[in-house]
Amino acid sequence: MTSPGGGYGDESQDNTPPFGQPAEHQPWQQYPHAPVDPRTLNYPEYPPSGPPYGYGPPPGHCGPPPYYPGQSNPYYGYPTGPQRTNGLAVASLVTSIAGVVLGIPLALFCYIGVLIPIIGAVLGGVALGQMKRTNQPGRGLAIAGLAIGATTAAILVILVVVLAAAVQSVRMLH
Repeated sequence: MTSPGGGYGDESQDNTPPFGQPAEHQPWQQYPHAPVDPRTLNYPEYPPSGPPYGYGPPPGHCGPPPYYPGQSNPYYGYPTGPQRTNGLAVASLVTSIAGVVLGIPLALFCYIGVLIPIIGAVLGGVALGQMKRTNQPGRGLAIAGLAIGATTAAILVILVVVLAAAVQSVRMLH
């Protein structure tokens, strides 16, 4: 049945290992064990497979069941916490409002007051670009910061120009 020299479970006369190898290199011949019934092994149970390829979902079935926040979602891995609002969007709105509050008095004494709402508008534009790539919440904050900053900057520029023209006309009269 097997090659001369014996094989696994073969009781031959000379009981020599095949290919001239000593018996200590073949531990299965030294310590035979009882056969194992595969029905007694604990294999993991797999879910039943879906419909064959080419068949759609059953009628009235439109996909996985709805996902409710706070529950684990078996279809999309581990649930993530709520997304954080984009920090530049918040900074844009805060800087633009500071431009309205502080920009007008500072624009009357120095030109730094005009820069505050411009910085707020720029931060709003950068935040919108980031949110387009990362899908973070805060789009409304960025748009509000951009609009308030741009409007305040435009009003302050017009105010500075009108004020400079008024000062120049008063100097020409004297």
